Amino acid sequence: MSGIKYKSPKVRSFCYLQVSEGQFLLAAMLFAGYNLYSLEEYKHCGKSWREWWNNQRMQRITAITAFLLGFLSVVFKLLGISETVFEVTRKDQVDVPAHAEPGRFTFDGSPMFITGTMLVLVQITAIGVALVSWAGGAVGPETNGPGVAEMVCSGWVLITFWPFVRGLFGKGSYGIPWSVVIKAGVLAVLFLQLCKS
Repeated sequence: MSGIKYKSPKVRSFCYLQVSEGQFLLAAMLFAGYNLYSLEEYKHCGKSWREWWNNQRMQRITAITAFLLGFLSVVFKLLGISETVFEVTRKDQVDVPAHAEPGRFTFDGSPMFITGTMLVLVQITAIGVALVSWAGGAVGPETNGPGVAEMVCSGWVLITFWPFVRGLFGKGSYGIPWSVVIKAGVLAVLFLQLCKS
């Protein structure tokens, strides 16, 4: 492995993972097995694959947005940085306008959408960097370029967070507000800078 020198072979094997390596295959088999098993449970209960997919996506979206924001809120309250207050959240109206698209995410300036948007921006950047590296011929561990495993994982995250990807290009309530995109972009740049060093 040329380029970056690692002191420990464990760090070296963790930092670059080829698709052909046993660690990736084991993780991929566990991932596929879990997802196939949960899909089979949905089918056994009479649910469709679409309901299974929407539940899988919402579990991940809820964990990275609302649960993370709630966790940080509790930590700040325990540290005495913020006070315990009752937070009132806006609810969407039951009356659906004629031009509305049912089942589509609506966004506002809430800080809850920052983490999901940041994750999407990081993954889009990762795929862009990988494509540029591949166009320049930097593929594999010998060139310290991105591998196929990284692209598969980034693609999976983007598919899972597709409502946020659509929100980046949406308009009105279906689009992520610029204030959220800018805050998420700043966090994404900080995260990418920390990963480079």
